[in-house]
Amino acid sequence: MTLSEIKTAVCEAFGIEESELFEKKRSNKLAYPRFAFNALLKEHLNIGVMEIARLVSKKHSTIINALDRHNELKTCNLRYKINFKKAETKLKIK
Repeated sequence: MTLSEIKTAVCEAFGIEESELFEKKRSNKLAYPRFAFNALLKEHLNIGVMEIARLVSKKHSTIINALDRHNELKTCNLRYKINFKKAETKLKIK
């Protein structure tokens, strides 16, 4: 599994263009896929917070916040949970 495959799977699952994934907009439509992208990098590629921050040109504290939000959303937002599972399925993660 590669970074590019994760990016493609997340964008398809959340219904956004790959170019939108790293826009500066903070709407949920774009922030939620970013949270999922960061979580998949950390969980399945074993990339640390500092490395993720470097890859996406953000501060490490932004990535930590995104991972915290991901964990919250997985438990309380059904739409997010469904889309995240779609991304995992596209990557064939069980």
